[in-house]
Amino acid sequence: MNILPQAHEETLRMICNKLSETDIIWVLTASASLAAQGMDLIPSDIDIQTNDMDAYKIAELLKEIPITSEILPVEFSTTEKMRSHFGRLEIGGVLIEIMGNMQKYCEGEWEEIPNLPSLVEYMDYKDMKLPIFNIAYEAAHYKKMKRFERAAQIEAFMQQTDIVNFGNCSDNK
Repeated sequence: MNILPQAHEETLRMICNKLSETDIIWVLTASASLAAQGMDLIPSDIDIQTNDMDAYKIAELLKEIPITSEILPVEFSTTEKMRSHFGRLEIGGVLIEIMGNMQKYCEGEWEEIPNLPSLVEYMDYKDMKLPIFNIAYEAAHYKKMKRFERAAQIEAFMQQTDIVNFGNCSDNK
């Protein structure tokens, strides 16, 4: 069961169409990715992870879509737990968050930047080829961010659907 709300699905289709014209490596992540993979949750936004330079390119390309407004230009941003080249757009009322070279602060140090080409997988979703992370990788990400409730939800979903934990779920650490 795939449960993306129609507005998210339509916006994601516009994003896929725009980015498929490029060689940009990007990944749909967090709640929108989990919902597309069948988890019973309603995403509040669409999160895109990429590298630093492509974060700026994606923002510029998506601004070409007529119903796009820029909320926060992409720029380097850091919090106690994460840092990335971060920006926010809105496309047709759906919030888009772009994160380039995202790093997490865990156990007293910044983790290495994920090697996206080695982590991206693709799924078919309503005639779209969506780049996603392995769902076990997503669970590990939530654990590292100390979001244990969401990690437990993902792991329960994996058990219910017989999804196998593929390999090491670390972020290249």
